[in-house]
Amino acid sequence: MKRIIFLITIFVFSATIFAQWTQLSSITDIGIVNSIDGCQPNFYLIAANSPNAENRLLISKDGGLSFTRFTNWSADYGNPSDVTVIDSLRFWIASGTKIVSTSDGGKSWQIQFEDKSLVEFFNYIEMFNLTDGVAMGDAVSSSSLTPILKTTNGGKNWTQVNTNLYGAYSADLWRRIDFVNMNTGYFYSSYPRGSNPPNPNGPMLKTTDGGKTWSSLPNTFQGGYVLKFFNESIGVAYANNITSSSNGVFVTKDGGKTWLYFYGITGGWGIAFDFVPKDASKIWFSDMNNLFFSADTGKTWQKSISSGRIRDIKFISHNKGLVQADLGTRFVTTNGGGLYTSTKNQMDIPTNFYLEQNYPNPFNPKTTIQYVIPSGAKESFGIASSQTPRDDNYVTLKVFDVLGREVATLVNEEKSVGEHTVQFNGSHLASGMYLYQINIGHGRFIQNKKMMLVK
Repeated sequence: MKRIIFLITIFVFSATIFAQWTQLSSITDIGIVNSIDGCQPNFYLIAANSPNAENRLLISKDGGLSFTRFTNWSADYGNPSDVTVIDSLRFWIASGTKIVSTSDGGKSWQIQFEDKSLVEFFNYIEMFNLTDGVAMGDAVSSSSLTPILKTTNGGKNWTQVNTNLYGAYSADLWRRIDFVNMNTGYFYSSYPRGSNPPNPNGPMLKTTDGGKTWSSLPNTFQGGYVLKFFNESIGVAYANNITSSSNGVFVTKDGGKTWLYFYGITGGWGIAFDFVPKDASKIWFSDMNNLFFSADTGKTWQKSISSGRIRDIKFISHNKGLVQADLGTRFVTTNGGGLYTSTKNQMDIPTNFYLEQNYPNPFNPKTTIQYVIPSGAKESFGIASSQTPRDDNYVTLKVFDVLGREVATLVNEEKSVGEHTVQFNGSHLASGMYLYQINIGHGRFIQNKKMMLVK
């Protein structure tokens, strides 16, 4: 045992270090990487092609330090485009026109679905637990319904649920579609073949009924490269800004109704996002040539790794992550890339008042509200810094019904500069629309937003 530990130590410390990312020796016989996924404590799964375009499926059980290829993954199973992992024994692969699964860690494989009259090529698959999942493929023609398949029994049956989206397809595998649960999903139809819904630039689409119907969201950008959602409300996309014709990161916190454009990253080709588990503020992003990190939900970014052709990113915990590039190049971290502590002091201090949309919304019975108090609040209120205003950071946050009657006071005190969150519990209230209002500095900043309680 001592000898094994010694050898591993020499191996790791002989690798290249990028800000607490460790670059390990390349995986042999790997060409283009299609996707990666993983789970705790140390499991990763890679779908890729070899340099001569043969199909490859590989696993790691030691946190990415080493990978083993499944030699029983045959050409009959197709070219794996996306993978989804529940645990080290049970995972699913979208591969060509097939959905393939294993329940014994890859010792055996089962083809769960194939219908070439419905699916031209699978792009995406996501299992949320052992029974419930969603898959998406390219439509076979402009007059065909785009395949949006669902299962509620672990893949024993996959059923087409889409009823109104025709001919749409993804131009870059899983990168342009993302379901956050069995009901809510987002899809950037890069080059729609059909006319429903019509949009020559390819609309950003959303479903809230599990993929049965899709509607277009307001287009702030076009030419979307990749999107990723943390939950039903918070998401990021890398796309082309319609007004400035430059690429950049777009962030939504209201489920795609509005998007904020940030200039921090404007070059490259958006290839992958990954949120750190259970933390919407921390995001990793690859523009193919570099790896970037944001600690403030995409407002500001800093470069972490410069290495060509980074294809996918997967964090299986707050600290453990894998970055996989073409030709077998890979980076691993066990401390969050070494950025979570130092980054906090490097990010911009908020400079504007802001009241976020509550999440979730609709809600039952609890929801969270976030608000921001900027630095220099005196100047923000138009007060000279030499003056001493009365309670310039005093905050009240109240909830009202549609008749204007106050039903709750959530905050009523002075608060410090920065982001704050508060939870509202509507268990004692009837279903319906409610308003919440923030008042900072005794009327110097007031903002209202709506929220819906559904029981």
